[in-house]
Amino acid sequence: AWPVNIGFLARGSSSDPAPLVEALAEGGASGFKVHEDMGAHTRALDTALRVAEEHDVQVALHSDGLNECLSVEDTLRVLEGRTIHAFHIEGCGGGHVPNVLKMAGVPNVIGSSTNPTLPFGRDAVAEHYGMIVSVHDLKPDLPGDAAMARDRIRAGTMGAEDVLHDLGAIGITSSDAQGMGRAGETIRRTFAMAAKMKGELGPLEGDGEGDDNARVLRYMAKLTINPAIAHGLAHEIGSIEVGKLADIVLWRPAFFGAKP
Repeated sequence: AWPVNIGFLARGSSSDPAPLVEALAEGGASGFKVHEDMGAHTRALDTALRVAEEHDVQVALHSDGLNECLSVEDTLRVLEGRTIHAFHIEGCGGGHVPNVLKMAGVPNVIGSSTNPTLPFGRDAVAEHYGMIVSVHDLKPDLPGDAAMARDRIRAGTMGAEDVLHDLGAIGITSSDAQGMGRAGETIRRTFAMAAKMKGELGPLEGDGEGDDNARVLRYMAKLTINPAIAHGLAHEIGSIEVGKLADIVLWRPAFFGAKP
């Protein structure tokens, strides 16, 4: 047997707390994922949050994109100030259409981005229609399915996402699982976004002409300590400190973020 350095999120869409507790106690889950495909309604979200509060774990949320059960305002009311990790908060990966990005300005909501929308560029809008249709097994010849996919793709919020990352309003980059994201591209896309924002907004305060340390550390945190803090694991992982689990990876500059 080999140790697996992975934290699994259990399915959190349940109206009954018993299976959620079982997932933690017997399944070894490190938290929950509430997803609209399985139900992100009031009862499911509140149940997951209550169990998470009792057992000191985090809930990751893919909110109700069709707004069938909850709007973004309704979801915030269900939270009642409780902390949650809002996945792909820009919205192309899923979540309340068209204004899930509003949650990035709420203090108890930890926002994150899945990597296909990062950084926003020439082909970002065109790429996502096929991805959404494929991942969610939609039928593009059905008008309702086609409209559902198109409603999630908004150039305005994609463009804003990079800026919000640079300001620190969105603090985590990730790849999701089988859906909106590619695990092997998270580091590369995170630092491509950093380079894009330097080109558009210039160096951060304290950075010089050939010194990007402040921005490098800000974007490195999106991959390391920030997600560790968000999921209550920062005492074990997320930074290079005595007593923590960490690896130091040395990169050839030409291969940074692609091949160590």
